[in-house]
Amino acid sequence: LHAGSSMETAVICCIRDLEKIYPKDADILQELIYMETQMHLSVPLETLFVDLAERSGLEDIENFAAVFATAKRSGGDFSKIVQKTARMLTDKIEVKKEIEATVAAKKMEQVVMSVMPFGMILYMQLTSPGFLQILYGNVFGAVTMSICLGIYFLAYWMGCRIVDIEV
Repeated sequence: LHAGSSMETAVICCIRDLEKIYPKDADILQELIYMETQMHLSVPLETLFVDLAERSGLEDIENFAAVFATAKRSGGDFSKIVQKTARMLTDKIEVKKEIEATVAAKKMEQVVMSVMPFGMILYMQLTSPGFLQILYGNVFGAVTMSICLGIYFLAYWMGCRIVDIEV
């Protein structure tokens, strides 16, 4: 687009460039080849992008298709519009990756915190078995530990729900 090519020509050039990077059966390459064949049949490019957005169900493609169709109708500067849209999508992807990294760290913390009580009980059982005998050797201790186990499972369930974040 910066060199003055039309958007249709830019799509065809992208196919040639992507063939060097991706295998022949890559989804993006197949979609662009499909778009090229449809353009040869006089299907407007904005219709093809909208169709791609509908078939993929990806929000980013839907946003780009809407921006592209609007720019095509209003006669905007495609080069600037595509640059700005690409920058916005890149920023969105970076923020998504940051969120995923933070959530992954919190999920690991949740796993460690969930395993810790069992690890402590196992350690105490192995190092000084008599210490826990009072908790498991009578009815009151068994009931108390059963209640604690129920609280533990409730806390584990709540922890899983808290860190189960869709990005």
